[in-house]
Amino acid sequence: MRGLTVVAEAARLAGREEIEAVVALTVLLSVLLHGVTAAPLSGAFIRWADGMAVDVPEKGGTIEVPTRGGSVPSSDSQGRMRPDEMSRWNNPDT
Repeated sequence: MRGLTVVAEAARLAGREEIEAVVALTVLLSVLLHGVTAAPLSGAFIRWADGMAVDVPEKGGTIEVPTRGGSVPSSDSQGRMRPDEMSRWNNPDT
């Protein structure tokens, strides 16, 4: 982030317009290409992982990692925790 701050503050920087254009184009292409390739490459990874042995790390389970305010189950589309789930983070020994 420091590099972008320097460019934004350097009004007389030689080639500033070109630098800004290259940065903007790079970010735009990155977002576009990540969006276009996400689903096909995820599908390719799933097909590849399906052919692997059962005990490889790629087929291991996942755990729900708490955030600073606690963990919200991904099944809740509204982002709310049930009271019984909240107590797990308020009193982790239970």
